Amino acid sequence: DKNDFELSTLPVLVPVLSTAAGETLLLLVKHADLIINKIVGMSLEPVAERRMKL
Repeated sequence: DKNDFELSTLPVLVPVLSTAAGETLLLLVKHADLIINKIVGMSLEPVAERRMKL
């Protein structure tokens, strides 16, 4: 569920992304496009809906 991701998974990922080093950092950079597309795809819809309500 989108809300579960935004409320639980994303806040947990932020510290990991900011402190990653070595092989972990390399894997995150290597797959950044997949991670970004997944996050953006999941979060664009709620933003668009919120803007329409303004």
